[in-house]
Amino acid sequence: MSGMRIHILRCGWISVTPELCYGAGSWSAAQLKALTAPERRRIKLPVFAYLIESPHGLLLADTGWSRAVSPDGRLNMGALRRHTSGYLASTYRGWVEPGMTAREQLAAMGISPRELDCVFLMSLDADHVSGLASLTGAKRLLAAEEEMWWSYRTNPNHCVKLYDGLPETYYFRGTNTGPDGRSYDIFGDESMVAVSTPGHTKGTVALRIGTPENFVLLVGDNGYGRRSWRDIAVPGLGFNLKAQKASLEWIKAQSELPGCRAILASHDPEVSPGIIEI
Repeated sequence: MSGMRIHILRCGWISVTPELCYGAGSWSAAQLKALTAPERRRIKLPVFAYLIESPHGLLLADTGWSRAVSPDGRLNMGALRRHTSGYLASTYRGWVEPGMTAREQLAAMGISPRELDCVFLMSLDADHVSGLASLTGAKRLLAAEEEMWWSYRTNPNHCVKLYDGLPETYYFRGTNTGPDGRSYDIFGDESMVAVSTPGHTKGTVALRIGTPENFVLLVGDNGYGRRSWRDIAVPGLGFNLKAQKASLEWIKAQSELPGCRAILASHDPEVSPGIIEI
């Protein structure tokens, strides 16, 4: 399907340790360093959301940070702790400049939440769902059932209050697409396919936009940048190291296909805001 546009929206920043990004599955060490590392040991990474114009309407993939984490447009640890938790605030140290939340950027484009046909969540991590409450006028809020189940029941660091009761869920189906052969065709025409890519969490999702012959792949938190899939550099925090590697190997294989226009990770420092047409 042609005639689709992907707006890459930078909706804030995180300040994290290199171990969190490329810790090769050394989870306990990465967790400790993520909590205690001083600012000089951290790297600044963007937080992306994506507005997709398609024949099916407007879809927003992820939401980035909300204004609640950063009332004055700067890092505010008190506000961040109140919005998320002490653990997450210490790990991510997130903020968003004035006018740069997803809601604010959409408003600047003349788009209200009610004009969004779908808000699609690739992850339920706080930096992916922080802005969800400000977008509840959207026609659909959609998340993977597997991600919802895992986040509610097995991940004490997820901030459930940011999404509790909001999204409807879908189930992956056996399709031979993705590292574990499961995906979900959102509109039934393969123009947007949610691909199961477990490892970071049990229900981590990649989103393929376009056709197999001409596509962009949004990979969320499967990796923190091109180094992740180029070198199979596994993030330091995750659910299953073996599954993380398998997902990165699948992403690498996708990146080498002639139809691949771009691979976009949620925190890739080499990516800039802009528009991709497919």
